[in-house]
Amino acid sequence: MSTLNLDDLTLVEQAILRHAVEDHGPGIYANPLIGGSHQAVGRYLTEGGKLLPAHDWRDVWGCVTQLLEREPQVVTGPVPTQAELAERRDGRNRVADALLAAALEAFQQGRWSAAIELVDRAELVAPEYHPSGRSYEELRGFVRQRQTASTAELRG
Repeated sequence: MSTLNLDDLTLVEQAILRHAVEDHGPGIYANPLIGGSHQAVGRYLTEGGKLLPAHDWRDVWGCVTQLLEREPQVVTGPVPTQAELAERRDGRNRVADALLAAALEAFQQGRWSAAIELVDRAELVAPEYHPSGRSYEELRGFVRQRQTASTAELRG
């Protein structure tokens, strides 16, 4: 039995899980050989442990099942095509890029908290996106580093 609850996941982990369920759950659910149940969706999305590698895949399976108990309609819609999946991903990335552009502007203005908040929001929109090959944690690190240097300059 799973010891992990959906609400125990970080917001980023919940976003990763939700995107996987929204994008691939309908195809699994509609598959006449394996689908038709929330358990099947959970199993096939999480087996192998790659979805949320920080957690045991069986616990993540339980979280998928919990999500689908709350929102069963997520998997009962039409199965998205590969083109639709690419458009979803690209759309998420475009929103993240817009948030990161706003974060850069805040950074350049020395509004450190706003910059970090915008990076956080971008990560929730597109958690698996790596803008310019960088992780969101690296981007937050740049902001914190500059904030520390700026504070030292003001004191110095």
